[in-house]
Formats: sequence, C-alpha cells, structure tokens
Amino acid sequence: MKAEKHGVDLLKEGEKERNKGDKNGEIEAAEDDSGASDAASHMNLGAMLHLNGKYEEAERSYVKSLELRPNDATTLTNLERLHNLFEKRGIKRRKER
Repeated sequence: MKAEKHGVDLLKEGEKERNKGDKNGEIEAAEDDSGASDAASHMNLGAMLHLNGKYEEAERSYVKSLELRPNDATTLTNLERLHNLFEKRGIKRRKER
C-alpha cells in the first residue's frame, strides 16, 4: 500500500521513529506527555498513533488538541486525512459511534 504523503514535520518525525522499529516505545513516550494540557502534545500523539495504525486513538488525540486550539491548521489537516482513511476502510468516525 502506498503511504499517504504528509507535509507535516511531526508526521515525518513519527514515521522516522516508526522506521527505527520503536513502534511501541514512541507511543508510550508520547502517552506519558499527553497528560499535559498542551494542544501540540495531543496533536503529536495523534500523529504517531495515526502513523502506527491506531486510528480511533489518533482521532481522540486530534479532537482533544482541537478542544485546546480549535483553529490549528495542522491538526485540522491531520484529522481530515484520518477521516478520509476512515471512509476508505469503513471505520465509523467519533460522531457516528
């Protein structure tokens, strides 16, 4: 499957870590940070989860990020890409559950 092209640096960083074989370590490290009320932390966690196929968890992180910073272009773009992936794979979006 051809990977979707992402123009977002955080996604590229997450992909680099994934390619190093540290899939679980990278997510666990980000989850430790996610307790912070910081939109960037939630967006970053969402990006890593998204890249690692944990789509529903990624959606929750993106939504939390948008609660803290509603007009963040990067998070909105990432969430839109995730929702497009949901449609392709027949996954119900958060609102639909």
